Amino acid sequence: ETTGLVHGVDEILEIAAIRHRDNNIVDTFSSLVKVNSIPDFIEKLTGINDRMIKEAPTIDSIIKEFYDFIGNDILVGYNVNFDINFLYDNLFETMGIELKNNFIDIMVIAKRVLKDLDKYSQENVAKHYNINTDNLHRALDDCKVCSIIFDNLKKDIIQKYGSLEKFYRNKKAISSKD
Repeated sequence: ETTGLVHGVDEILEIAAIRHRDNNIVDTFSSLVKVNSIPDFIEKLTGINDRMIKEAPTIDSIIKEFYDFIGNDILVGYNVNFDINFLYDNLFETMGIELKNNFIDIMVIAKRVLKDLDKYSQENVAKHYNINTDNLHRALDDCKVCSIIFDNLKKDIIQKYGSLEKFYRNKKAISSKD
């Protein structure tokens, strides 16, 4: 979660990740981050307020812990390019480290698998799969919803194409105008 949409200007407000191994959750990371101010619309969207972040660590201290947590794992997220930009900027500015992890954008896969949806927001795709979205816009809950969406997309891919490998080799499945 961030204080706005502009990386380099807005700040990371909450950061979270879930580590999976063999389709099982083996660890989680989650922390609020002390920021200068939380815009009203972000407080309404996330429910995070100044009182909640009063004792939170600063990004300078928490980004190292997050970096150590993710190691060289593949990062999976919904519209993950947005998150990657914030992580990249903060890691470089605070530690001089370039984020080099590979990543998978679940929104891109959703657009290729669920071609009949009107909108591809995480909330809309979650509703398509009847996934509870009550706590969206909290970092760890977003991770959980993203993970469930990814599992459902993989099932749809296997049902339609026979395997994930066949899906990725299928030119029609991977060509997209997004």
